[in-house]
Amino acid sequence: MNINLIESLACISKIIDMINPRLNLHHVRTAFIAWHLARESHFTLAQCRKTLLAALLHDIGGLDEESRLQPLSYYDNELNDHAAIGGELLASVPLLNPLQQIVRYHHIRWDEGKGETVNGKRVPKESHIIYLADRIDVLIARYRAEDLLAERDAITDIIVQGEHSLYKPEYINAFRKIASCEHFWLMMTSTDFDEYINEIPRIHNDSISLHNFRDIAGMLAFIIDGFSQHGVQHSLVIGRISGYLAQEMGIAPVQCLKIEIAGLLHNLTSLALCSAPAHTGDENVVWEVLSPIEAISDIACWCKRQKNEEGASANLPEVNILKASIYLASLLPEVTLLTEFNARVGETAEIAPELADLIRQHSARLLQIFHESVRERLVLVQHINQLSRH
Repeated sequence: MNINLIESLACISKIIDMINPRLNLHHVRTAFIAWHLARESHFTLAQCRKTLLAALLHDIGGLDEESRLQPLSYYDNELNDHAAIGGELLASVPLLNPLQQIVRYHHIRWDEGKGETVNGKRVPKESHIIYLADRIDVLIARYRAEDLLAERDAITDIIVQGEHSLYKPEYINAFRKIASCEHFWLMMTSTDFDEYINEIPRIHNDSISLHNFRDIAGMLAFIIDGFSQHGVQHSLVIGRISGYLAQEMGIAPVQCLKIEIAGLLHNLTSLALCSAPAHTGDENVVWEVLSPIEAISDIACWCKRQKNEEGASANLPEVNILKASIYLASLLPEVTLLTEFNARVGETAEIAPELADLIRQHSARLLQIFHESVRERLVLVQHINQLSRH
């Protein structure tokens, strides 16, 4: 099963932007601008691709609403923790690891050329492009409620004033070319997500496997848990237990992967319920955003159905696995003895009878999965805390 990478990352960025209405479509607009800046700056196709993908996720390191809104002032503080944290998160996903340095340095100003390096490390040229694209979108957002076409010269003047100090001159020249085209400004007035995606040309190596998507879902699970009340390991534990139980039940490998992804994303709607009243209570809106991703329809169905009060006999096996895994994720931190664990498993209606026997047979392995997941998340949290202190 092949999944489109651009559409997947764009859908994920759209979900993240739902955290606050002020962020609406910020990532996809920034990616659209960055793609055109990179092309006008004569980047290679590979460099254009990396610029686009990194731009779609450039603020992913904002782990709370305040840190996501912090860079929305045009004259921002270049020492943004979210940039370094975003790089750390991308480094945890093998497919996205090549983007980590681009995202880490995407708030570095050009500063008459001093911004070419930071602490002896060369700043990727893609980072400077994304910084310019990001600032363009933030500035345009100020005028979007007005007549944007009438303000295009004023906006262009403000951006151009940052030449040499904020932005590399050759990228400002690229912006001048883009800004001279009326179509660019017409696009900037659009609030249609699909229009931006359709404007970005397809690129090579744009197909990923279900395993790749599982890894991306694991990163997203960490962000989801930051906006919930269950602890940083919660969704990772549910994902891994779901996948393990599915495997032990003899379910086909592809379906096992999908069930694991469902566990990782089961609480996805918590992101959109933070502070976007328009989406509160309408979980379908969130899952519809992800609908362009192949295989998500099954996953969305299971995640929605696990919240129903239906008995086990009325549920799909995948839903029963998910419900059981969610219960186990809350139980495992409370028990230390396998005898206590096995007793509690048999007492709850959240676990279907046929699953209860399987869970008791594999209780030692499930406890091991829990502890391994906790350790993994604590290592990531430790790295992030170290970055925040610098």
